[in-house]
Amino acid sequence: MSRFDNPATGAVILVMQRLHVDDLAGVLLEAGGWDHLNLSAIADEDARIPMSASRWQERKIGDLLHPARLGMPELDRLKRDLGSLTFSAQYQQSPAPADGNLVKRAWFRYYDLAQFDRRSMTIVQSWDTALKGDPSCDYSVGSTWAKDDTKYYLLDLVRIRASYPDLVKVVRQSIDEHNPDIVLIEDAGSGSSLIADLDSQAIATTPVKARIDKEARLIRAAAMIENGSVYLPKDAHWKDNFILEVLAFPNGRHDDQVDSMSQALIWMKDDKPTGGFYIGKC
Repeated sequence: MSRFDNPATGAVILVMQRLHVDDLAGVLLEAGGWDHLNLSAIADEDARIPMSASRWQERKIGDLLHPARLGMPELDRLKRDLGSLTFSAQYQQSPAPADGNLVKRAWFRYYDLAQFDRRSMTIVQSWDTALKGDPSCDYSVGSTWAKDDTKYYLLDLVRIRASYPDLVKVVRQSIDEHNPDIVLIEDAGSGSSLIADLDSQAIATTPVKARIDKEARLIRAAAMIENGSVYLPKDAHWKDNFILEVLAFPNGRHDDQVDSMSQALIWMKDDKPTGGFYIGKC
């Protein structure tokens, strides 16, 4: 920093792939004051990439960075060879700690969804909704769970950016598909509107108001994961992304899947208005 010809206009440019949450890029981003150009091999969100002062490159979810060199067959092979953790860091530029932060990778259990019989279980759907559907906004996430005594099975996950009318349609479709016994919705922002709209359509919901912060809620849910009570479908296409977000929390880019999971697990364990939430009826 002291070697600039002109300290007023000089700039430092770091070009690298991500290797770890505490690599050089991670340390600099944590310190702040840097513009971050993140070019993942597979776009995991809509983005508008600046190419110059007047040129932009639009990327949509699923777009490949260099399909002529690395198409989906090549990227799928790399993911299998490297493992999801290394692939996420080096190719998606989204590292997570190998073991995890509040939740450890080894704590999760897995099951075969194709052989799963949910008929005697309580089905709970948990929604954490975003304010808007813009590419820069958070995701809306709905997780559907089956409760069997003290075991909790994640059946399905919906993760979208959508306008409010489209969000209502997606929620309705998910409710129709899974026929949950309980629909939990965070009673804040767009969630409050969603509760009212579903109620007007004679769809019963359980409004949930958080009383403690996100990290404290995950700590409560983490105890259930640690004791081997939480099961994920081993072949779900969204499983790796879900795990990486949970492992990275509270240092990851997104936490919407974490919030939906914590809300569901705490409710299923308590089934009463304690433990970080106020639970009402609608």
